[in-house]
Amino acid sequence: MGASVYLLLHKRDPSFWDGVVLIAPMCKVTLLVLQGEQDVVTDPRMSNALYEQASSRDKTIKLYTGMCHGITTGETDENITLAFVDIIAWLDKHAIKAIVESVKLI
Repeated sequence: MGASVYLLLHKRDPSFWDGVVLIAPMCKVTLLVLQGEQDVVTDPRMSNALYEQASSRDKTIKLYTGMCHGITTGETDENITLAFVDIIAWLDKHAIKAIVESVKLI
């Protein structure tokens, strides 16, 4: 639920939240890393390093060809839509997985 609330806030006001610092080896949570390959603000190699070093077993990385730093704000409407479709699909997949796992406990 937290991620979906963040997405709604971000859609309304992109400056609401600027990011979070993760220490990759300590990152054991479900992880989604998204970045534009043409990003000049954050080196895409750092996102790859975060992904590779994160100890999470459930991690996904998506690099967007031709996109820059603001994949949900500073791109064409088509690219922004693509990023949100990917984010929502990832959240849906993980929400369904969590529901199935909780049902197994009953």
